[in-house]
Amino acid sequence: MGARRSNVPEPIPPELIVERRRSYQAEPFAQPLSQEQFLPALEDAMQNARGTVLVIDADQFSAIRAQGEGAIAEAMQLIERAIRASVRAEDLVGRIKGGKFAIFLWGAEATLSEQIATRICESVEDTIFLASARQIGTLSVSVGGTQTQLGQGAQQEIERASEMLAEAQAQGRSVVRVEAA
Repeated sequence: MGARRSNVPEPIPPELIVERRRSYQAEPFAQPLSQEQFLPALEDAMQNARGTVLVIDADQFSAIRAQGEGAIAEAMQLIERAIRASVRAEDLVGRIKGGKFAIFLWGAEATLSEQIATRICESVEDTIFLASARQIGTLSVSVGGTQTQLGQGAQQEIERASEMLAEAQAQGRSVVRVEAA
């Protein structure tokens, strides 16, 4: 009987992780990459490894926006922390247009990517968000993703993952939709 193939990606050598961190971020690694940093980092990562691109967006963001800039900033920080707590340190995390987040999960296949995306949704839902002095608000995100394809550029992968996100958001709150290769 042959060896079973695992959904767990091969570990990334620590020296590669340190090199990537230094080259991709001018700010501390705990901060998400900006869109200008994330796209070239994703291009480079896709040339060196397969994986999954996830795009994450807050559900019902207009309700948060109605509470003002302070609420928006707090909500985005809380979402960012929940994302960071749900992915590996070596996975690329960035902010992209429209306040969305994008992640590159090194070596992750569709099943593992769906599990991580679900964990992100649950982590965000478990976050306490003080919508006002007297009310606890609800945060939720939906996630779209796609496994990277050879010959595709970073922007194309972001667009494909964004299409999956749109499908997820059309189905409701805290929905995950990851396209397999």
